[in-house]
Amino acid sequence: MTRFFVVEPIGLGTLSVECMSSLLQRIAVAHGVTRHQFLTYLRDWWRKEHHRHLPRCEELRWDGYSKNVEIGLAALRDAFGLDFSSCTLIALKEACAANGIGSIKHYRSWCPACFRDDLAAQGPTYDRLLWRIQGYERCSIHKHKLISICPYCSCTQRSDTTRAELHECSNCYQNLALHDTRSTYSRAPMFGEAQLERLVGDLHV
Repeated sequence: MTRFFVVEPIGLGTLSVECMSSLLQRIAVAHGVTRHQFLTYLRDWWRKEHHRHLPRCEELRWDGYSKNVEIGLAALRDAFGLDFSSCTLIALKEACAANGIGSIKHYRSWCPACFRDDLAAQGPTYDRLLWRIQGYERCSIHKHKLISICPYCSCTQRSDTTRAELHECSNCYQNLALHDTRSTYSRAPMFGEAQLERLVGDLHV
């Protein structure tokens, strides 16, 4: 028995593996709460059950490889009976700077065409781990630059205080899958794109 409804990560073993912050949002929505509410409950439960402290990790921490991510993964493993390490860069913890500065973006970015593919497949929309890595700015599948603000209300996306699906703007709730333009098309790979894909491939594929 697990403590919560089990929500499986998407894309395990592929370059399109889901990031942990995306999975946390889907877990929260499945339980009818916001991500902030879910993590508050998880923090309180873990402290009561194991007398351990769960840091107040911001979204950017969950997808990286810091000590806080390691602690968060341990709490989730206890709660769900599953190891969600593949949704993070935790495998890099011994190879990179411990503070993780510059590894994970401070904001969400996404490819509208990938969201449309998710919806067409009648599956949930989700954020890819690659999209969270600093310096990764183009979807190599659709050759579109990643978008980081809502094209309707110009807001950056925060998922911790809303129950919106990941293809919906957390502010105006417009469909983020419907808006891309000719100006976002980028035929040539961007600097470092192939290397970052190879990194994620080596870690997760």
